[in-house]
Amino acid sequence: MASDLIAGYVGQTALKVTEQVETILHQGGGILFIDEAYGLTNAGKTSGGGDFGKDAVNVLIKAMDDYRDRLCVIMAGYPKEMDDFVTKSNPGLKSRIAFYIDFPDYSTDELIQILELHAGRIGYEIEPAAIKKIRSHLPTIDMKTEGNGRYIRNLLERAERWQNLRIYEAGKQAEEQVSLIHVLKVEDFMF
Repeated sequence: MASDLIAGYVGQTALKVTEQVETILHQGGGILFIDEAYGLTNAGKTSGGGDFGKDAVNVLIKAMDDYRDRLCVIMAGYPKEMDDFVTKSNPGLKSRIAFYIDFPDYSTDELIQILELHAGRIGYEIEPAAIKKIRSHLPTIDMKTEGNGRYIRNLLERAERWQNLRIYEAGKQAEEQVSLIHVLKVEDFMF
């Protein structure tokens, strides 16, 4: 995350970014992945520390140029915010980015697969009626603001909580409830 590169005081951020770059270079080279990279220049805007991110961007630009044969910097984030970051944070940044890859949002089918995969990893099955309910619900969500895969994770976590409440309210874990504890039912998915 971009916030991992921002220090508490102006001047410390450049050192923090330099340390990350040096760690990669001491390993013979590698990748510096910065998720939500626009957070570098958004950092501190509400607290008066906007210069912190400029330090980080300046150090990154120099490192990207000086070590281009050993350092790959991957910056990720939402398209509009990334475009603003690349074009407005520093005039030299755009010319140092070799190419862009746009990853489209997951389709409804892919999101259902992700949901079932994560549910299975934590020991749950999802009943078909619940899958049908979720499948009809997903197209109504603006995944640009809800985070796509993150929305599915949050949906699953909420379903777990609803299931726990449902089983609790059914009374002292009746025998039939215990046998269904690994099944998330349609009523566990509240939107």
